[in-house]
Amino acid sequence: MKSTHRIFIILILFFSGSFMKTSAEEKQNEIDKKYQWNLEDIYKSEADLNHDLELFKKELKQIDSCKERITKSGNDLYECLTLVYKLKVQLEKLAAYGHLSFSLDQSSIKNQELRDTMNALEVQFYEKISFVVPMLIALDTKKLEKFQTDELKLDLYKTYFGLLLKNKAHVLDAAQEQLLASAFSVNSSLMNAYTNLKTNDIKLPKIKDEKGEEVALTDSSYQSLYRISPDRRVREEAHKGYFGALFASKNTFSSIYDGLINFRIFQAKARHYRDALEASTMGNFKYIDSNIARNLIKTVSKNLDPLHHYMDIKRKELGLKKLQAWDVYAPSHNKKPTKVPYEEARKTVLDAVRVLGDDYTRVMETAFNERWIDVYPTKAKYSGGFNTGVYTVHPFILLNYQDTLRDMEVLAHELGHAAHSYFSNKNQPYIYSDYTIFVAEIASITNENILYRYLLDHEKDSQKKREILYQVLEGMQSTLFRQTMFAEFELGAHEMAERNESLNAESLGKLWISIQQKYYGNKVELDDLSHIYWAYIPHFFQSDFYVYQYATSMCAAIVIGERLYNNDEDLRKKYLNFLKQGSRKNSIELIQNLGIDLSQPEPIIQAIKTFEKLLKDYEGMVKNQNVVS
Repeated sequence: MKSTHRIFIILILFFSGSFMKTSAEEKQNEIDKKYQWNLEDIYKSEADLNHDLELFKKELKQIDSCKERITKSGNDLYECLTLVYKLKVQLEKLAAYGHLSFSLDQSSIKNQELRDTMNALEVQFYEKISFVVPMLIALDTKKLEKFQTDELKLDLYKTYFGLLLKNKAHVLDAAQEQLLASAFSVNSSLMNAYTNLKTNDIKLPKIKDEKGEEVALTDSSYQSLYRISPDRRVREEAHKGYFGALFASKNTFSSIYDGLINFRIFQAKARHYRDALEASTMGNFKYIDSNIARNLIKTVSKNLDPLHHYMDIKRKELGLKKLQAWDVYAPSHNKKPTKVPYEEARKTVLDAVRVLGDDYTRVMETAFNERWIDVYPTKAKYSGGFNTGVYTVHPFILLNYQDTLRDMEVLAHELGHAAHSYFSNKNQPYIYSDYTIFVAEIASITNENILYRYLLDHEKDSQKKREILYQVLEGMQSTLFRQTMFAEFELGAHEMAERNESLNAESLGKLWISIQQKYYGNKVELDDLSHIYWAYIPHFFQSDFYVYQYATSMCAAIVIGERLYNNDEDLRKKYLNFLKQGSRKNSIELIQNLGIDLSQPEPIIQAIKTFEKLLKDYEGMVKNQNVVS
């Protein structure tokens, strides 16, 4: 069966800035509608939502009859599978509406209840259909082949049947599958506990901004404004205020994470996987060799000299003897970022992606014109960004745009996800319309690379060009190095639990600091509050072993973006076909069709060499402009 996480493709905003008078304290109804989602594309009214909700509950009862007849004949099998996927389509629409509504205002009791209702509905649905896979796997192969001969409509499920047989060793009997499906409510409760703690319960202090005025510190303002402030005092105050608040709840964070990790280990053992990493990479029909993640960590961690050199250049630009924890994301040479209003970003991104052809560009234009995007930060809005694909409607993009170059990059990134969702949904039946996270980030990061190539080629001002190149380097260190660092921590935490070692605030903090010290070398001095930084990363709590795929995707996207920008027509056709495939083919095969093999260290080493080359160019710009001391 398809993963329940198809709608949660999330990107945390690592760097951003401010220009507009939009603030995280504004309410959604204070923003011009053209910069908001049009959720009426999903449901025009609460009555329509309730109608579909009741219809879904009614039709869900029909699943019970399939327990007796799903393996009786080819026609019965086809009818039951058709019912299952019809309900999946309905559930995705309902769940997306709940997820999107909650994301706009996480403090709303109504939205929390809607989200919880949809979460409970998902658990109920997967409990109901939990018998399907075990019964199909238990079916005699020759009988299954006869069903397909008798009922030609089953040809739609031919690929799916092949995946089922491949997954046979990890599927339990019907009763056990139902029990595991029921247990997912524990997982959901733990994830909700993390969200409520971090978003609603922790009270962040006020700090003084660059003008000395008292301002609210929020998730969004910390990420988008204060950790990248050109004023070092503001950065330090924001760091100590934000992580001081998280540190005060360190035991609760560690307890939640301990519960989530042990739940994942329990699931992995129940399904006879070697460990939680293998369960995550191989499970849900993904079939991604877990050694790809280990190879990434091993290769990157052996090639950290360029990152150390980059941090040293940043230290010199900032005129510091030593970088502190609050200097890691400081802007280049303490200058405010160039302002990039949203409408300017819109035009630039559209111009950049024209190298992908008219069909691709039209999808981007439609996203802007038909309100697929919720643009600006508002009070209690989700502080990151994501794309949610809804099969029967269209993709939805959440941003927290604050008019910086980084925000334009995030816009391009999420539009890449949206294009992937759009083309996959338009070209595949629902059963194959989803795609794995492993390939998802390739589409988004390829958009980023094309945007930056366009910007570097068209910018004439040397100072602005330097800022653009700096942003490219920041993005690469954030995605290639930082996400691998996250992956090493995540793998380390799971391995500790698998060795029955205690996961608590102290042990997790020590693990985090040891890995950070390796990645930053002696270039960054970490304070005591840095021990809780891991709790700041929602991916650890919301989607296990997600982060390494950002790095592998960047390695692939570097190759793809360069060739696309240089008008490689053959690759352009292959790339658009890649976006249309969904899960019709295995993820590794899809990438190999683009000429890239992520099971080998070469693409990773190539990406690191690209970073080194760009860093050399940047260092030359810095020296020419007499900035480095």
